[in-house]
Amino acid sequence: DIIHKGTDITLSDGKAYHFSFSDQDQYQIGFLATSAKTAQMLEIMGLPTNETGKDYPWHADGGDCIFYSRQDMIIIGTVMQNYITYHNSYFHALRNYINEMNNPLKILEIKYGAEVPMRYCGDVYQTIASV
Repeated sequence: DIIHKGTDITLSDGKAYHFSFSDQDQYQIGFLATSAKTAQMLEIMGLPTNETGKDYPWHADGGDCIFYSRQDMIIIGTVMQNYITYHNSYFHALRNYINEMNNPLKILEIKYGAEVPMRYCGDVYQTIASV
């Protein structure tokens, strides 16, 4: 599954790391990113964050578990969510396109990644695809 394979993400050190997005990864990264965003909002509001500097432990694929900065955890979570939204929206558009086809041979030619005519795409995918 393309979502579970994940993607490369460039962090604040300027280096790209690969992160997988299995169901468990999605849950944990989502939780950590939400915690980081909450701390960011508390700081903006002038309230204590109770961060210790060891608040966002995670790992890139094949890497050791390390503590990520608040900003890097927000980046990881945001990229993950955008990646999942893109692929879910594309899948639905592709499904709509295939469901309207009447030619079985044409259907067999369709592969994931194929261009989908916009009339088969929902609002979310159209917005993402236009960026």
